[in-house]
Amino acid sequence: MDLLSKAITFYQSLNDRYSIAAQLGNFGLTLRQFGRNDEAKPFLLQSAEIFDEIHLPQYAQQLRRAAS
Repeated sequence: MDLLSKAITFYQSLNDRYSIAAQLGNFGLTLRQFGRNDEAKPFLLQSAEIFDEIHLPQYAQQLRRAAS
């Protein structure tokens, strides 16, 4: 979690919204692989929202499916 926070802070300093969404999504997908679905859901949905905002709806849709 600490590394994710550091990565998000770094990407925010660059205004790199794609990488923020990718990091959040990958973290959520990894949590799902470990069976931690309830913890994964907020990360997946936050990632999906960002992907929608940057006009990548196909990624957003995949992450929303993973969250459900």
